[in-house]
Amino acid sequence: MLDYNQQKNILKGFESFLKEFKFDYYWVDVLLSEKTTKPILLLHYLYNDLEFDTTISVNSFEGIEDWISISCYAFDLIEADNDKKLNQLLRIALETNFILPETTFGLFDDRYLYILGDLPLNATKSDFEFEINGINAGLNMLFDKLSSLGYKLDPTKGKLPIKKA
Repeated sequence: MLDYNQQKNILKGFESFLKEFKFDYYWVDVLLSEKTTKPILLLHYLYNDLEFDTTISVNSFEGIEDWISISCYAFDLIEADNDKKLNQLLRIALETNFILPETTFGLFDDRYLYILGDLPLNATKSDFEFEINGINAGLNMLFDKLSSLGYKLDPTKGKLPIKKA
């Protein structure tokens, strides 16, 4: 697993992509545990005049090469106030996973629905652009279907469920 400084140096390489695509972003240190801090890049992804908290981070897992993760906080499942609605939402996410390449949905803390992209540490500008476009395609498909079910589209800017160091 890479230490804090190694992760930050890798993420600095992605700053040029963010600047080139005109994303406003800032650095945040996330508290993973009492003794562990992780650097992330936080940006507000703009979709249909709504902003969604999106993070870029370095991830590690034993036995797998380290990678870059792009995570867009898309929807709070608390809005699905019964099992039928929750089932509908999760079906939409799974169907979108199947239909769209490089667009994956993930669930954090049994509540927060994310659209995820991943990249190798040595990703190119075109790799980054492909993954960012996947975020947009995922938001588009998700919100088209949610709108047809009567859900209100709420931005997640400023609602990211993280502990800042």
